[in-house]
Amino acid sequence: IVKFIENKKHKKTDIIIAFHSTFYPCDKETQLFGIIEILLSGGLESILLNHLREKLHLIYSLSLSFDTDITGTITTIEVNTSDENVKKVIEQIFLKLKEFNEKKYDRQLLNGAKNKFLIQKAETCKTVQWLSDWYGSQYANQLDKKEKKIYTFEKIINIIEKTTKKELATISKKLFNLKKF
Repeated sequence: IVKFIENKKHKKTDIIIAFHSTFYPCDKETQLFGIIEILLSGGLESILLNHLREKLHLIYSLSLSFDTDITGTITTIEVNTSDENVKKVIEQIFLKLKEFNEKKYDRQLLNGAKNKFLIQKAETCKTVQWLSDWYGSQYANQLDKKEKKIYTFEKIINIIEKTTKKELATISKKLFNLKKF
């Protein structure tokens, strides 16, 4: 659902687009959300930010977030733009998501996103707090399961390094189900 609430007192608009999908906390695919976030919104070289801000000069800011729990995943794209750009921004977001779902981006961009993700994780991981949160949340989300799937940090590195555009497209098509719009 896309809804526009006009406020004539302001000249800028915040756009929030949310997608629901059936990815759950212990699904392997959720380990790749960070790569998707970096590819789409993780800096000026990212797909959405580069296209909407650098090339088309349509937006001021953009963020992408994932909220995964026992009901599934909500993927949210938040954009700030001028009122006159709202329609074009929404159209361009959907265009770029469609291209992303179809793997229409450079392999070097994927390799850069993997490296950026692994560097970010290496800088924040392996502290007592991080390890507690990492393993604690995995166990907490599987208390009712006899067979638990626990991912070590080393396993995640292996998953990230082997990730392909095809895998990301499969996940992306489920995260961004454009047929519903």
